[in-house]
Amino acid sequence: MGILFWTPGCGHKPPDLKVSDLQSGDFVFTGPGLWGGDKLSTAIDDVTKTEMETSYTHMGMVEVRDSTVWIWHAAPKKGVSCESLEAFLKTRHRADVYRLCDSLHIHIPAALDTARTLNGLPYDDAYLMDGTGHYCSGFVYTLFRSSDIFELEAMTFKNPETGDFHPLWVDHYSRLGVEIPEGRPGCNPNGMALSPHLRFVGKVLEK
Repeated sequence: MGILFWTPGCGHKPPDLKVSDLQSGDFVFTGPGLWGGDKLSTAIDDVTKTEMETSYTHMGMVEVRDSTVWIWHAAPKKGVSCESLEAFLKTRHRADVYRLCDSLHIHIPAALDTARTLNGLPYDDAYLMDGTGHYCSGFVYTLFRSSDIFELEAMTFKNPETGDFHPLWVDHYSRLGVEIPEGRPGCNPNGMALSPHLRFVGKVLEK
């Protein structure tokens, strides 16, 4: 029996996936609504909500190698790295899994090759697309840059209800000594999950 595609926020319980259900090129998404998160994760979610009502603040890409599921992602402190799904879930407990449309699977090998060339680069705390570091969704965008699967959009760091800059972002960029990159091209996990080229597959849980 194949894996059923599901829609987040549809009012039904999403299917649980076995580790063996995951495929190279799948995308895993987590966020404060799934694992608790920290204050900055909450700030990301506050300014990037979409009509799909997801709460994703982090994402990575799956590589199945030697019968082990690995996750390529960019995270604070570690930068760009590849860790086992088991290690990835230890601090996140659950991840939602999305999969590329079949016709786009041809781009996965090149994306994984690119990931290996970026391994070890630092995390980009300023969330810019033109630096040497990478943040989580910017890293995934870079892996598929030539395939037009994902699109950049104007970033905002403002509270959608008040129109004012979110105080946590004001504090974050003040500590970095960098101007808030309002309106600069970028991406975020909630927006990436909206790509018409992705389909929600289900959720995978920490054992």
